[in-house]
Amino acid sequence: MSKIKVFVVFVLVACFSIFGAVSCDDDSSSTTVDKSQETEGALSVSELLENPVYDMGVEIYGEVSLLGQLDCPCFELASGGERVRVWYDLMVEDDGTKRASASVEKIADGDSVAVAGELKTQGKYRLLNDFWASSIEKTPTAEGLNLEKTYGDGKLYKAGEINVVVLNGNYYEMGQQYGNLLKAELNSFYEATWESFTEEEQNAVLMLIGELSSGYTTRQLEILQGMAETSGLTITELMLLDQNIGVSFIQFACSYIAAWGPYTADGTLIVGRNFDWFKPFNEPWSPYLTVVVYNPTSGGHSCATVGYAGMVNGLTGINDQSLFIEMNNGTNSMGTQTFLKNRTCYLNDMLNFLWDAGSMETLGKLIETTRAMTPVIINVANGEESFSYENAPFETRKRGPNQPGLLVATNHYMLPSWGILNRPSPTRSLERYDNLLKLGNKYKGTIDVNVMQAILDTTLDNGGATEVLAEDTGTNPDLTMYQVVAIPSEKKIWVKTPNYPDDTGSSWTLIDLNSLFTTNNPGV
Repeated sequence: MSKIKVFVVFVLVACFSIFGAVSCDDDSSSTTVDKSQETEGALSVSELLENPVYDMGVEIYGEVSLLGQLDCPCFELASGGERVRVWYDLMVEDDGTKRASASVEKIADGDSVAVAGELKTQGKYRLLNDFWASSIEKTPTAEGLNLEKTYGDGKLYKAGEINVVVLNGNYYEMGQQYGNLLKAELNSFYEATWESFTEEEQNAVLMLIGELSSGYTTRQLEILQGMAETSGLTITELMLLDQNIGVSFIQFACSYIAAWGPYTADGTLIVGRNFDWFKPFNEPWSPYLTVVVYNPTSGGHSCATVGYAGMVNGLTGINDQSLFIEMNNGTNSMGTQTFLKNRTCYLNDMLNFLWDAGSMETLGKLIETTRAMTPVIINVANGEESFSYENAPFETRKRGPNQPGLLVATNHYMLPSWGILNRPSPTRSLERYDNLLKLGNKYKGTIDVNVMQAILDTTLDNGGATEVLAEDTGTNPDLTMYQVVAIPSEKKIWVKTPNYPDDTGSSWTLIDLNSLFTTNNPGV
């Protein structure tokens, strides 16, 4: 049995002993994959040429080059490692019929575009595999994003090693886009976390998923139903991916720091967040790190979440109202792994908060109204302030900054009113807390994005909070799986995987959400 399997089985047994025997409905409600759906979206050039369809309407996408430099009214379009010559004028059929031209007035070399038209066979006035355009539209992207695939109104980009999925439509349509755009990743991620289990272990997982599934809202179920239609996975299988952390989140350890006012270089609020989890999950999970952007047309704010392929929750997220939210484990302060099965999973609640909250006041009320199923710490920020909600299953208490302009949270409740003796933990929570306070005060008045990144880059053994493989002594069960720095007021996030499988770590990658959100309401 592999290390990853040992850890998962341990968690499942621990949770199962709390849940007791539960029933799990079958997946008769999941939708069979409709293969015809897979060709409805735009194709890459390589996909078109691999299975060419001639003289029929199709949409392709790619990057423009050689516009105005060829001996024809045409340019080259490249995507997926292949190129095609796109004609936008002087398109003449063998019988002399002239096709209408397509405008390239606002198109330039280097632009990402979607082109509707036809792939042509050899003819009097054309070469084999010339593409005749009927329309050419620029597809705006944030700086540093590379368009990989489109489906309906959804798009898949790559930002370095990170998947960035942009979804547009009602919740069911967004689910269809999610499932199609990340179909390969969803299936391989599922195999990595499921199919190595024994039948007995799989049955235990199904029981847990059956219990957690009743806590999904209609919106999230519609997303999962759409994903099931296009991904090739059932709803139950997708719930496993979504609840990968949910079935064991009582175990993870994380760190949070927010600085603003006198602590930052220009007063702008900046947050930093480490997500730490079991070491054996680092290597198999890192390639599936995904930013999901939701742009609902049927009610709800645009928002973005950072997590792993298949997750439909808000473990780390930000919305178009400049509201940032993230969760830390809080069981260190409770002295027990309390897990109440009669409540919704807080991970999923947090995504609903992002869709629904338009102000810090509303966000705070949603947090204080929702009772946690296990002890957690919810940290929130906007452009002006940050708070930490120490959320026990029986009560929620709001904690303000440690000093005016600086707030730090790890995995212990820090309000004295709890009357809790904060004991050391295997994940060195109190040490990480003290280290971040010291670093915040060390850089007081100078913190900007680069300094916040440097704070998160400081490893635990060097006075920081980040746990890396290079310093692994076997005594700490966790590693830092991903990191986020955010400026909520500017709707910009920087993401990093410090323990990427090649042991070199990734670089900080900017994802500017302004061009990805369909609504850009001012922050509050």
